[in-house]
Amino acid sequence: MSQETTYTIDAIDHKVRLDVYLARQMELSRSKIQKAIKHEGVQINEKLIYVPHHFLEEGDVVPAVLRAQ
Repeated sequence: MSQETTYTIDAIDHKVRLDVYLARQMELSRSKIQKAIKHEGVQINEKLIYVPHHFLEEGDVVPAVLRAQ
């Protein structure tokens, strides 16, 4: 079972770190988000990112998927 949501980054959230943004949006700890990003990656604009400190840009599309453990 997985939870999937697509986020589009707006002007307010540009220049925010990927892990910080997803932790806030998904209401999970940042450390849990960081581990998931490092192990599974997150797609940003159809490019797979494995770096939690990636900075988001306005207009980025992030389909965030969290697999139940």
